[in-house]
Amino acid sequence: MHQVGVDVAAGGQVLHTETVRVGFREARFARDGFFLNGERVALFGLNRHHWFPYAGAAMPDRAHRRDAQILKHELNCTMVRCSHYPQSTAFLDACDELGLLVWEEAPGWNYIGGRVWRGRLLRDIDAMVRRDRNHPSIVVWGTRLNETSNNVSLYSQTRAIARRLDGTRATTGAVSGWFPTQGQRLSTRFRDSFVTSPLVQDVFAYNDYLTPLPGKLPTLSEPRTELPYLVSEAVGALVGPPSFRRTAHDSAQRKQALLHAAVHDTAASDPRYCGLIGWCAFDYPQGTVQRLMG
Repeated sequence: MHQVGVDVAAGGQVLHTETVRVGFREARFARDGFFLNGERVALFGLNRHHWFPYAGAAMPDRAHRRDAQILKHELNCTMVRCSHYPQSTAFLDACDELGLLVWEEAPGWNYIGGRVWRGRLLRDIDAMVRRDRNHPSIVVWGTRLNETSNNVSLYSQTRAIARRLDGTRATTGAVSGWFPTQGQRLSTRFRDSFVTSPLVQDVFAYNDYLTPLPGKLPTLSEPRTELPYLVSEAVGALVGPPSFRRTAHDSAQRKQALLHAAVHDTAASDPRYCGLIGWCAFDYPQGTVQRLMG
């Protein structure tokens, strides 16, 4: 990491000083994987909400930094997805220091609104990139909102904003087939929206909750090959135990470990995948109630 300082002066007197941290690296998504400084790196990661159980976002910086340390050193992740909004700058600072790669995305989930709403989305994309583009840990911008239908006009605009402000990073956005059972085809609605429609992001990211057959471990859907392909969510709360409590039987924890291992092994063994980001690193409160998800 390097420090870059800028002084604003008038009449020989410094009126204001601004210092930012920057770093230098090359990150590239390709159809045969993800490359960091020219070397292929398997993206092994987890999603993260920064809403803490019972406290929400009202936590000190050290708690956010601790999450980054757990992801990097205890869970051996190479990447984290900030789902589904820009997160604490303390968390991003820690990712910079630790070398933990980041997918940061605009706030939103499963909804596209009208003209005023869309204008605010464009504003949010602009603000996100301007605020965080000096973080070298960020390797991709989420300019398509999580699990929304394909909207070429809107998402061409969001991608254009990110590319104008930062031409060095790829863009993406998680799409979903809404959890078919293994062997079933996607529903017509989502097949038309997500599989056959044109995509404007640079990386195709898919929330792959392919429900396993009874008694079987989960597998993954066949990747799309016309773009770099990244699994943006898998297993977690929707397949197997939704969360783990200290009072729960150890079998719940073992089950989750087996589920995550199965899908990560599939992605890591196939060069068509850039990697996989499982759901989810830490328990979080769902909505306005204190039902904890994990």
